[in-house]
Amino acid sequence: MIGKVFAGKYKIIDEVGSGATSTVYMARNLDTNQILALKVLSQSLSTDAEFIRRFQREAVIIKNLNDPHIVRVYDFGCQDGIYFLAMEYIDGRPVSEEVAKSGKLPLEKALNIAIQAAEGLQAAYRSGIVHRDIKPQNLMLDADGRVRIMDFGTARGGDLSSITVSNVFIGTPYYISPEQAEKGKSADIRSDLYSLGAVLFEMLSGKVPFQGDSAAMVVVKHMTDPVPSLTAQDPTIPSQIDQIVQKALAKDPAQRFQTPEEMRLVLKDALARVCRPAAPSPGVARETPRPPVPAPPVVTATPLLLSLESGQQFSVTVPECAIGRADPERGMYPHIDLQPLDLGRSVSRQHARIVCQGGTYFVMDAGSRNRTYLNQAALTPEQMYPLKDGDELWFGKVRVVFRLR
Repeated sequence: MIGKVFAGKYKIIDEVGSGATSTVYMARNLDTNQILALKVLSQSLSTDAEFIRRFQREAVIIKNLNDPHIVRVYDFGCQDGIYFLAMEYIDGRPVSEEVAKSGKLPLEKALNIAIQAAEGLQAAYRSGIVHRDIKPQNLMLDADGRVRIMDFGTARGGDLSSITVSNVFIGTPYYISPEQAEKGKSADIRSDLYSLGAVLFEMLSGKVPFQGDSAAMVVVKHMTDPVPSLTAQDPTIPSQIDQIVQKALAKDPAQRFQTPEEMRLVLKDALARVCRPAAPSPGVARETPRPPVPAPPVVTATPLLLSLESGQQFSVTVPECAIGRADPERGMYPHIDLQPLDLGRSVSRQHARIVCQGGTYFVMDAGSRNRTYLNQAALTPEQMYPLKDGDELWFGKVRVVFRLR
């Protein structure tokens, strides 16, 4: 497959990974020079109408979802009898590898991952989409620590007919909800939250909630056995976290969190209570501040941005200063180029702007990938927030202080 071109523009560069039904390749869009992932259905399944429908279904579902925690799909097609999906390429690894490497994850990291996954599921929920196969292998961590939900091949949408496999349940035994396992019962968003609870259990303990000698035995335990206590297994895990996981894994969907947003808020509150405050993460934002109604005092001093790591200073131009990462190939040169300070490439090419109006300075996020933070609070894109001397700003992972000299 290396070197093969699909749809006249997707040239395969290398193989990334493979599974029972498909292989994922790194590819380049010859029209835009963009690196992407090409998911190719196994040729042995190219005549299987059900799997082809799953492929098409994944493209349709994800194209209608626009969320930073969901992997984007750009295109779907068939060439020489080979079906493919052109998808966003994620430079990272799945949560399953993180757990396998570490045995179990630190509490703060596990909660951050669960919070981000809940944010992505909330976007799916708003669109009437149920994933139905949430598991560590389908939660990808990119280079910036952001969670991306992958593989919507088994998902169900409100405007799409359900796909079933004869005599086989949809999902993965170790993370499947009781209602998914029970024939004739439908799964809604609360099934995804059950699966997310099982993932959180594994991240914190290093093992899945239920184990057995066969898939059928594991499924039965999900339906009948009480959930083991995390705190009993590891006394360092706070009881508050144990209670959250127990609620997520309740047998009765009515006893669980009812929406991803409800679960996210509870997890976020727990994170604030049991973990010491830390620098903001690009994936998980604090609550967005609202601009104050009273106008701040007008200033006339010349502003600058001071890097707290290197001590480098950047003069802010007026009336508008673009902040980002230079890209000569695209002819993009922001007024303040943070690329020398941005070793992790967390700053977008067009990341943020500082605007001067009537002698007052404001900061505005320009729809950046890793967001802009003012005093550790995430900013809503395209919303202006007033600045004062000494304010701390984060552009991705680059930390600076706003100074008036």
